[in-house]
Amino acid sequence: MKQYHVVMKASRKRKDYAPLMMSVLLILATWMTISFPVHRQFRTGDFLTFTTSPLGVFSERFCNVASIASITILLMSIFRKNWLGLILFFVGILAMVVGLVFGVEFAGQFQDEASVKDSQGNEYHLLNSNFLMGTNVAIAKVLSHSDKETKYKVLVEDPGKEGTLQMVRKTGVPDAPRLFLTSNGLLIGLLYGSSCIDAYDLKNKIAYGAEISNHKVKELSPFALLVEGDVPNEQDFQTLLHRPGDDKPNIAVIKKDLTSQIPIVRKLAARYLKEK
Repeated sequence: MKQYHVVMKASRKRKDYAPLMMSVLLILATWMTISFPVHRQFRTGDFLTFTTSPLGVFSERFCNVASIASITILLMSIFRKNWLGLILFFVGILAMVVGLVFGVEFAGQFQDEASVKDSQGNEYHLLNSNFLMGTNVAIAKVLSHSDKETKYKVLVEDPGKEGTLQMVRKTGVPDAPRLFLTSNGLLIGLLYGSSCIDAYDLKNKIAYGAEISNHKVKELSPFALLVEGDVPNEQDFQTLLHRPGDDKPNIAVIKKDLTSQIPIVRKLAARYLKEK
């Protein structure tokens, strides 16, 4: 019994250096995540490059494991009243602050939202960049693609804070971001529901934007997505009908739709002019 108490007393005096070792590991994991991000973007004019780093993937996973292990050891240190846990606590706070500071560098990068291919196999993507209150929406053509790198050429880009065009989709199309390619070669990007911020005419190489482009999306028909046999989304039509002030579509474009070769477009144009 006496020997047992001696062993227990010696064990209590033994220092638990796990929090200190974990602090070093967490610092290493934070450095790796900052130095080797999973994704990077580089832009030169209209050319945009997305890169993916295998080492970045490993760094991200290593950091996740280190974070979970750090929390576990910190809780154990509190339970055992090991004050070396305070070092780990402050290192964890510092790692979070450093991560947030360096995270600003990557904030506002483009996210790939949707894609579509034409009959020649060319691939186009709808890209979206959000940072604080700013938004940029772009339509880009894929120039090359591999597991490590994708290169794009930006065809049109617009912040789309004002002057968007309310489109009428066919029934059943979800509200998720979508990129459409019409039969006449018009790329139309919908980021939020049925609201169009930018579009691109592949045949005539004309970029349409909500704000900064020379050609505005309101030069396009709100029924451009519909083809013969489609059942139009009634909620989209009602939203179009009740758009206030400057958000209303171009009446001249609607009147031109009265002579469309597509019956449902003619019908919706006549109905809009009657009910507006």
